[in-house]
Amino acid sequence: MPLGLRGAKRRGAGPTEQEMVSLVDKKDTKRDSKSKNKARSRGGSYDELKVSLLDNDSKTSPGARPKARKTAWDRKRIMRYAALGVGTAVLTFLFFFRQRDVHWENFTKMLNPTATGDKKCFYLNKGHKEGTEPCNCPDPTKAVAKTGPLAEQWKRHHDDMVAIAKRLDPNLDIVFLGDSIIERFSGTSGMGVQGVTGHKAAFDRRFSKNAGGRMEGKAFGTEEDEGPNLLWHIKNGLIDNLTPKIWFIMIGTNDLFEEKCSEDFVVASIMNVVKLVSEKSPESLFVIHGIMPRLDNPKAKTTFLGKIWKRAQNVNSKLRRFCRKYHNFYYIQGGELMLVPSKITGRARIDPKMIDDGVHPTLEGFEKWADFVVERLQKVLEDFEKFKAKLEKKKKG
Repeated sequence: MPLGLRGAKRRGAGPTEQEMVSLVDKKDTKRDSKSKNKARSRGGSYDELKVSLLDNDSKTSPGARPKARKTAWDRKRIMRYAALGVGTAVLTFLFFFRQRDVHWENFTKMLNPTATGDKKCFYLNKGHKEGTEPCNCPDPTKAVAKTGPLAEQWKRHHDDMVAIAKRLDPNLDIVFLGDSIIERFSGTSGMGVQGVTGHKAAFDRRFSKNAGGRMEGKAFGTEEDEGPNLLWHIKNGLIDNLTPKIWFIMIGTNDLFEEKCSEDFVVASIMNVVKLVSEKSPESLFVIHGIMPRLDNPKAKTTFLGKIWKRAQNVNSKLRRFCRKYHNFYYIQGGELMLVPSKITGRARIDPKMIDDGVHPTLEGFEKWADFVVERLQKVLEDFEKFKAKLEKKKKG
Protein backbone atom coordinates (compact mmCIF):
# COMPACT_ATOMS: atom_id res chain seq x y z
CA MET A 1 0.00 0.00 0.00
CA PRO A 2 1.42 3.45 -0.82
CA LEU A 3 2.67 5.56 1.96
CA GLY A 4 -0.05 8.18 1.58
CA LEU A 5 -2.76 5.67 2.08
CA ARG A 6 -1.02 4.15 5.10
CA GLY A 7 -0.78 7.61 6.59
CA ALA A 8 -4.44 8.20 5.89
CA LYS A 9 -5.38 5.01 7.67
CA ARG A 10 -3.16 5.91 10.64
CA ARG A 11 -4.90 9.33 10.80
CA GLY A 12 -8.34 7.61 11.00
CA ALA A 13 -9.32 8.47 7.42
CA GLY A 14 -12.32 6.65 5.97
CA PRO A 15 -12.07 3.68 3.61
CA THR A 16 -11.54 4.06 -0.11
CA GLU A 17 -14.41 4.08 -2.61
CA GLN A 18 -13.74 0.46 -3.49
CA GLU A 19 -13.77 -0.52 0.17
CA MET A 20 -17.05 1.35 0.72
CA VAL A 21 -18.77 -0.64 -2.01
CA SER A 22 -17.36 -3.80 -0.47
CA LEU A 23 -18.77 -2.87 2.92
CA VAL A 24 -22.18 -2.23 1.40
CA ASP A 25 -22.10 -5.62 -0.30
CA LYS A 26 -21.34 -7.30 2.99
CA LYS A 27 -24.21 -5.57 4.74
CA ASP A 28 -26.60 -6.51 1.95
CA THR A 29 -25.60 -10.18 1.84
CA LYS A 30 -28.52 -11.24 4.04
CA ARG A 31 -31.02 -9.37 1.86
CA ASP A 32 -29.63 -10.39 -1.54
CA SER A 33 -31.92 -13.35 -2.12
CA LYS A 34 -35.02 -11.37 -1.15
CA SER A 35 -34.05 -8.42 -3.34
CA LYS A 36 -33.29 -10.69 -6.29
CA ASN A 37 -36.71 -12.32 -6.01
CA LYS A 38 -38.37 -8.88 -5.98
CA ALA A 39 -36.34 -7.81 -8.96
CA ARG A 40 -37.33 -10.91 -10.94
CA SER A 41 -41.03 -10.46 -10.09
CA ARG A 42 -40.89 -6.84 -11.31
CA GLY A 43 -39.09 -7.59 -14.49
CA GLY A 44 -35.81 -5.80 -13.58
CA SER A 45 -32.31 -6.93 -12.72
CA TYR A 46 -30.83 -7.18 -9.30
CA ASP A 47 -28.06 -4.71 -10.14
CA GLU A 48 -30.67 -2.09 -11.00
CA LEU A 49 -32.02 -2.26 -7.47
CA LYS A 50 -28.67 -1.47 -5.81
CA VAL A 51 -28.22 2.05 -4.63
CA SER A 52 -24.81 3.62 -4.64
CA LEU A 53 -23.69 5.14 -1.39
CA LEU A 54 -21.61 7.63 -3.34
CA ASP A 55 -24.63 9.54 -4.70
CA ASN A 56 -27.53 10.20 -2.36
CA ASP A 57 -30.30 10.54 -4.97
CA SER A 58 -32.05 7.34 -3.78
CA LYS A 59 -33.48 6.62 -7.22
CA THR A 60 -35.75 3.62 -7.59
CA SER A 61 -35.33 1.22 -10.44
CA PRO A 62 -37.81 1.20 -13.34
CA GLY A 63 -39.17 -2.17 -12.21
CA ALA A 64 -39.82 -1.11 -8.62
CA ARG A 65 -43.27 0.01 -7.47
CA PRO A 66 -43.14 3.74 -6.65
CA LYS A 67 -44.16 4.86 -3.20
CA ALA A 68 -46.46 7.48 -4.72
CA ARG A 69 -48.78 4.70 -5.82
CA LYS A 70 -49.58 3.92 -2.20
CA THR A 71 -50.59 7.56 -1.71
CA ALA A 72 -52.78 7.40 -4.81
CA TRP A 73 -54.42 4.19 -3.58
CA ASP A 74 -55.14 5.83 -0.24
CA ARG A 75 -56.67 8.80 -2.04
CA LYS A 76 -58.83 6.50 -4.12
CA ARG A 77 -60.03 4.70 -1.02
CA ILE A 78 -60.88 7.98 0.66
CA MET A 79 -62.87 9.06 -2.40
CA ARG A 80 -64.73 5.74 -2.37
CA TYR A 81 -65.72 6.16 1.27
CA ALA A 82 -66.69 9.77 0.62
CA ALA A 83 -68.96 8.70 -2.24
CA LEU A 84 -70.51 6.04 -0.02
CA GLY A 85 -71.16 8.62 2.67
CA VAL A 86 -72.78 11.02 0.22
CA GLY A 87 -74.97 8.23 -1.16
CA THR A 88 -76.08 7.27 2.33
CA ALA A 89 -76.89 10.89 3.13
CA VAL A 90 -78.98 11.23 -0.04
CA LEU A 91 -80.95 8.05 0.72
CA THR A 92 -81.50 9.20 4.29
CA PHE A 93 -82.76 12.53 3.01
CA LEU A 94 -85.14 10.89 0.54
CA PHE A 95 -86.50 8.61 3.25
CA PHE A 96 -86.76 10.93 6.24
CA PHE A 97 -86.87 14.42 4.77
CA ARG A 98 -88.99 14.20 1.63
CA GLN A 99 -91.82 16.68 1.65
CA ARG A 100 -95.09 15.51 3.13
CA ASP A 101 -97.56 18.20 2.10
CA VAL A 102 -98.28 18.58 -1.61
CA HIS A 103 -98.89 22.13 -2.75
CA TRP A 104 -101.22 21.29 -5.59
CA GLU A 105 -101.22 24.87 -6.85
CA ASN A 106 -97.70 24.17 -8.10
CA PHE A 107 -99.01 21.38 -10.33
CA THR A 108 -101.51 23.30 -12.44
CA LYS A 109 -99.83 22.26 -15.66
CA MET A 110 -99.88 18.59 -14.67
CA LEU A 111 -103.49 18.63 -13.45
CA ASN A 112 -104.90 20.70 -16.30
CA PRO A 113 -102.87 20.10 -19.47
CA THR A 114 -105.35 22.07 -21.58
CA ALA A 115 -103.59 25.17 -20.26
CA THR A 116 -100.43 24.10 -22.11
CA GLY A 117 -102.08 23.69 -25.50
CA ASP A 118 -101.16 20.00 -25.75
CA LYS A 119 -103.19 17.82 -28.06
CA LYS A 120 -105.77 15.76 -26.26
CA CYS A 121 -105.41 12.59 -28.34
CA PHE A 122 -102.74 10.77 -30.29
CA TYR A 123 -103.17 8.90 -33.56
CA LEU A 124 -101.61 5.55 -34.28
CA ASN A 125 -101.65 5.79 -38.06
CA LYS A 126 -98.99 8.01 -39.59
CA GLY A 127 -101.35 9.24 -42.33
CA HIS A 128 -103.87 10.60 -39.86
CA LYS A 129 -103.76 14.18 -38.71
CA GLU A 130 -105.49 16.01 -35.91
CA GLY A 131 -109.21 16.16 -36.58
CA THR A 132 -109.39 13.17 -38.94
CA GLU A 133 -110.37 10.88 -36.06
CA PRO A 134 -112.81 11.79 -33.28
CA CYS A 135 -111.09 12.57 -29.97
CA ASN A 136 -113.29 11.57 -27.04
CA CYS A 137 -110.69 12.16 -24.36
CA PRO A 138 -112.61 13.67 -21.42
CA ASP A 139 -111.62 16.70 -19.41
CA PRO A 140 -109.42 15.24 -16.61
CA THR A 141 -110.49 17.91 -14.14
CA LYS A 142 -114.24 17.22 -14.30
CA ALA A 143 -116.17 14.31 -12.75
CA VAL A 144 -118.15 12.45 -15.41
CA ALA A 145 -120.88 9.83 -14.98
CA LYS A 146 -121.10 7.00 -17.48
CA THR A 147 -123.45 7.57 -20.39
CA GLY A 148 -124.84 5.29 -23.07
CA PRO A 149 -126.38 1.82 -22.88
CA LEU A 150 -124.49 0.86 -19.71
CA ALA A 151 -125.26 4.05 -17.80
CA GLU A 152 -128.02 2.48 -15.69
CA GLN A 153 -125.94 -0.54 -14.70
CA TRP A 154 -122.95 1.69 -13.99
CA LYS A 155 -125.03 3.84 -11.63
CA ARG A 156 -126.45 0.75 -9.90
CA HIS A 157 -122.94 -0.58 -9.36
CA HIS A 158 -121.91 2.77 -7.88
CA ASP A 159 -124.81 2.65 -5.40
CA ASP A 160 -123.85 -0.87 -4.37
CA MET A 161 -120.25 0.18 -3.71
CA VAL A 162 -121.35 3.19 -1.63
CA ALA A 163 -123.63 0.97 0.47
CA ILE A 164 -120.76 -1.46 1.12
CA ALA A 165 -118.37 1.36 1.99
CA LYS A 166 -120.75 2.76 4.59
CA ARG A 167 -120.84 -0.57 6.44
CA LEU A 168 -117.04 -0.95 6.62
CA ASP A 169 -114.73 -0.14 9.48
CA PRO A 170 -113.40 3.32 8.52
CA ASN A 171 -109.88 2.50 9.71
CA LEU A 172 -108.94 -0.17 7.21
CA ASP A 173 -105.33 -0.86 6.35
CA ILE A 174 -105.89 -0.35 2.64
CA VAL A 175 -108.60 0.59 0.14
CA PHE A 176 -108.19 -0.11 -3.58
CA LEU A 177 -109.72 2.27 -6.14
CA GLY A 178 -109.68 1.66 -9.88
CA ASP A 179 -111.17 0.11 -12.98
CA SER A 180 -111.98 -3.44 -14.11
CA ILE A 181 -108.72 -4.91 -12.78
CA ILE A 182 -109.58 -3.63 -9.30
CA GLU A 183 -113.20 -4.72 -9.69
CA ARG A 184 -112.03 -8.32 -10.03
CA PHE A 185 -110.47 -8.01 -6.57
CA SER A 186 -114.03 -7.98 -5.24
CA GLY A 187 -114.92 -11.07 -7.26
CA THR A 188 -117.01 -9.46 -10.02
CA SER A 189 -116.69 -8.05 -13.53
CA GLY A 190 -118.96 -6.15 -15.90
CA MET A 191 -119.95 -3.55 -13.28
CA GLY A 192 -120.94 -6.16 -10.73
CA VAL A 193 -122.99 -8.30 -13.12
CA GLN A 194 -120.68 -11.28 -13.60
CA GLY A 195 -118.78 -13.33 -11.05
CA VAL A 196 -115.07 -14.09 -11.37
CA THR A 197 -114.04 -17.45 -9.98
CA GLY A 198 -111.24 -17.55 -7.43
CA HIS A 199 -110.23 -13.88 -7.37
CA LYS A 200 -112.25 -12.90 -4.30
CA ALA A 201 -110.91 -15.84 -2.27
CA ALA A 202 -107.35 -15.00 -3.35
CA PHE A 203 -107.91 -11.38 -2.35
CA ASP A 204 -109.28 -12.32 1.07
CA ARG A 205 -106.30 -14.58 1.81
CA ARG A 206 -104.15 -11.48 1.60
CA PHE A 207 -106.41 -8.62 2.62
CA SER A 208 -108.81 -10.13 5.16
CA LYS A 209 -107.46 -11.02 8.58
CA ASN A 210 -110.36 -13.41 9.15
CA ALA A 211 -109.10 -15.41 6.15
CA GLY A 212 -105.46 -15.30 7.24
CA GLY A 213 -104.44 -12.08 5.53
CA ARG A 214 -101.73 -9.78 6.85
CA MET A 215 -103.82 -6.64 6.24
CA GLU A 216 -107.46 -5.64 6.21
CA GLY A 217 -108.57 -4.19 2.88
CA LYS A 218 -111.41 -3.59 0.46
CA ALA A 219 -111.53 -3.08 -3.32
CA PHE A 220 -113.80 -0.71 -5.24
CA GLY A 221 -113.46 -0.89 -9.00
CA THR A 222 -115.72 -0.50 -12.03
CA GLU A 223 -115.20 -1.93 -15.49
CA GLU A 224 -114.57 0.61 -18.29
CA ASP A 225 -113.94 3.42 -15.81
CA GLU A 226 -111.60 6.25 -16.74
CA GLY A 227 -110.16 8.90 -14.46
CA PRO A 228 -113.14 11.30 -14.64
CA ASN A 229 -115.53 8.39 -13.90
CA LEU A 230 -113.60 7.54 -10.74
CA LEU A 231 -113.71 11.23 -9.81
CA TRP A 232 -117.51 11.03 -9.99
CA HIS A 233 -117.61 7.99 -7.70
CA ILE A 234 -115.45 9.79 -5.15
CA LYS A 235 -117.42 13.03 -5.27
CA ASN A 236 -120.67 11.12 -4.86
CA GLY A 237 -120.05 9.37 -1.57
CA LEU A 238 -117.81 6.38 -2.33
CA ILE A 239 -115.08 7.19 0.18
CA ASP A 240 -116.81 9.58 2.58
CA ASN A 241 -116.80 7.01 5.38
CA LEU A 242 -113.25 5.73 4.83
CA THR A 243 -109.89 6.84 6.26
CA PRO A 244 -107.53 3.91 5.62
CA LYS A 245 -103.83 3.86 6.25
CA ILE A 246 -103.20 3.37 2.53
CA TRP A 247 -105.10 4.37 -0.58
CA PHE A 248 -104.17 2.19 -3.56
CA ILE A 249 -105.05 3.95 -6.82
CA MET A 250 -104.89 2.19 -10.18
CA ILE A 251 -106.58 4.02 -13.05
CA GLY A 252 -105.69 5.39 -16.49
CA THR A 253 -105.46 2.33 -18.72
CA ASN A 254 -108.79 3.05 -20.43
CA ASP A 255 -107.93 6.73 -20.87
CA LEU A 256 -104.82 5.69 -22.77
CA PHE A 257 -105.71 2.48 -24.60
CA GLU A 258 -109.41 3.11 -25.28
CA GLU A 259 -109.80 6.88 -25.60
CA LYS A 260 -106.28 7.39 -27.01
CA CYS A 261 -105.68 10.34 -24.66
CA SER A 262 -102.24 11.89 -24.88
CA GLU A 263 -99.71 11.04 -22.20
CA ASP A 264 -100.14 14.40 -20.42
CA PHE A 265 -103.91 13.96 -20.33
CA VAL A 266 -103.59 10.45 -18.91
CA VAL A 267 -101.26 11.70 -16.17
CA ALA A 268 -103.72 14.51 -15.42
CA SER A 269 -106.59 12.02 -15.28
CA ILE A 270 -104.74 9.93 -12.68
CA MET A 271 -103.39 12.82 -10.63
CA ASN A 272 -106.74 14.59 -10.33
CA VAL A 273 -108.05 11.42 -8.66
CA VAL A 274 -105.01 11.36 -6.36
CA LYS A 275 -105.48 15.03 -5.52
CA LEU A 276 -109.15 14.63 -4.61
CA VAL A 277 -108.54 11.59 -2.40
CA SER A 278 -105.58 13.25 -0.67
CA GLU A 279 -107.70 16.30 0.12
CA LYS A 280 -110.39 14.09 1.67
CA SER A 281 -107.90 11.92 3.57
CA PRO A 282 -104.71 13.97 4.12
CA GLU A 283 -103.24 11.73 6.84
CA SER A 284 -103.20 8.59 4.70
CA LEU A 285 -100.49 7.11 2.53
CA PHE A 286 -100.97 6.88 -1.22
CA VAL A 287 -99.75 4.11 -3.48
CA ILE A 288 -100.07 4.78 -7.20
CA HIS A 289 -99.77 1.70 -9.36
CA GLY A 290 -98.50 2.24 -12.88
CA ILE A 291 -100.50 1.30 -15.96
CA MET A 292 -100.28 -2.45 -16.49
CA PRO A 293 -99.10 -4.02 -19.75
CA ARG A 294 -101.88 -4.77 -22.22
CA LEU A 295 -102.27 -5.28 -25.93
CA ASP A 296 -103.10 -2.37 -28.23
CA ASN A 297 -105.87 -4.56 -29.61
CA PRO A 298 -107.05 -7.25 -27.14
CA LYS A 299 -108.57 -9.24 -30.01
CA ALA A 300 -105.26 -9.49 -31.86
CA LYS A 301 -103.63 -12.92 -32.10
CA THR A 302 -100.19 -11.59 -31.19
CA THR A 303 -98.97 -11.35 -27.60
CA PHE A 304 -96.33 -8.72 -28.34
CA LEU A 305 -96.82 -5.32 -26.75
CA GLY A 306 -97.45 -2.53 -29.23
CA LYS A 307 -96.86 1.19 -29.64
CA ILE A 308 -99.29 2.28 -26.94
CA TRP A 309 -97.33 0.38 -24.30
CA LYS A 310 -94.41 2.73 -24.95
CA ARG A 311 -96.70 5.64 -24.16
CA ALA A 312 -97.83 3.85 -21.01
CA GLN A 313 -94.22 3.59 -19.89
CA ASN A 314 -93.82 7.35 -20.34
CA VAL A 315 -96.91 7.92 -18.20
CA ASN A 316 -95.53 5.60 -15.53
CA SER A 317 -92.22 7.46 -15.49
CA LYS A 318 -94.00 10.75 -14.78
CA LEU A 319 -95.98 9.16 -11.96
CA ARG A 320 -92.80 7.73 -10.48
CA ARG A 321 -91.04 11.10 -10.54
CA PHE A 322 -93.93 12.74 -8.70
CA CYS A 323 -94.00 10.11 -5.95
CA ARG A 324 -90.27 10.46 -5.32
CA LYS A 325 -90.79 14.02 -4.11
CA TYR A 326 -93.19 13.28 -1.27
CA HIS A 327 -92.91 11.02 1.72
CA ASN A 328 -96.50 9.79 1.79
CA PHE A 329 -96.68 8.96 -1.94
CA TYR A 330 -95.33 5.70 -3.34
CA TYR A 331 -95.18 4.33 -6.85
CA ILE A 332 -95.20 0.61 -7.62
CA GLN A 333 -95.38 -1.39 -10.84
CA GLY A 334 -95.98 -5.12 -10.92
CA GLY A 335 -96.57 -5.30 -14.65
CA GLU A 336 -93.27 -7.03 -15.35
CA LEU A 337 -94.66 -10.12 -13.64
CA MET A 338 -97.12 -10.43 -16.53
CA LEU A 339 -94.44 -10.44 -19.25
CA VAL A 340 -91.96 -12.83 -20.82
CA PRO A 341 -89.05 -11.71 -23.05
CA SER A 342 -89.03 -12.86 -26.65
CA LYS A 343 -86.05 -15.05 -27.52
CA ILE A 344 -86.13 -13.90 -31.15
CA THR A 345 -86.66 -10.13 -31.21
CA GLY A 346 -86.06 -9.13 -27.60
CA ARG A 347 -89.45 -7.39 -27.53
CA ALA A 348 -91.57 -7.86 -24.43
CA ARG A 349 -94.72 -9.87 -24.78
CA ILE A 350 -97.56 -10.86 -22.50
CA ASP A 351 -97.38 -14.24 -20.82
CA PRO A 352 -100.64 -16.03 -21.73
CA LYS A 353 -100.57 -17.76 -18.35
CA MET A 354 -100.65 -14.39 -16.62
CA ILE A 355 -103.00 -12.46 -18.95
CA ASP A 356 -105.25 -14.42 -21.28
CA ASP A 357 -107.53 -11.71 -22.72
CA GLY A 358 -104.87 -9.09 -23.46
CA VAL A 359 -105.93 -6.92 -20.49
CA HIS A 360 -106.83 -8.68 -17.23
CA PRO A 361 -104.64 -10.97 -15.11
CA THR A 362 -105.73 -14.59 -14.89
CA LEU A 363 -106.16 -16.17 -11.48
CA GLU A 364 -102.53 -17.34 -11.62
CA GLY A 365 -101.41 -13.88 -12.68
CA PHE A 366 -103.51 -12.29 -9.98
CA GLU A 367 -102.02 -14.53 -7.29
CA LYS A 368 -98.50 -13.66 -8.38
CA TRP A 369 -99.24 -9.97 -8.64
CA ALA A 370 -101.13 -9.87 -5.33
CA ASP A 371 -98.14 -11.37 -3.51
CA PHE A 372 -95.97 -8.64 -4.99
CA VAL A 373 -98.46 -5.96 -3.90
CA VAL A 374 -98.65 -7.32 -0.33
CA GLU A 375 -94.88 -7.34 0.01
CA ARG A 376 -94.57 -3.78 -1.22
CA LEU A 377 -97.43 -2.49 0.90
CA GLN A 378 -95.98 -4.11 4.00
CA LYS A 379 -92.72 -2.31 3.30
CA VAL A 380 -94.60 0.98 2.83
CA LEU A 381 -96.27 0.58 6.22
CA GLU A 382 -93.00 -0.29 7.94
CA ASP A 383 -91.23 2.70 6.40
CA PHE A 384 -94.04 5.01 7.41
CA GLU A 385 -94.04 3.75 10.99
CA LYS A 386 -90.34 4.55 11.19
CA PHE A 387 -91.05 7.99 9.78
CA LYS A 388 -93.77 8.66 12.36
CA ALA A 389 -91.54 7.42 15.19
CA LYS A 390 -88.85 9.85 14.09
CA LEU A 391 -91.33 12.73 14.03
CA GLU A 392 -92.57 11.84 17.53
CA LYS A 393 -88.99 11.73 18.79
CA LYS A 394 -88.36 15.19 17.35
CA LYS A 395 -91.49 16.57 19.00
CA LYS A 396 -90.51 15.18 22.40
CA GLY A 397 -86.94 16.42 21.98
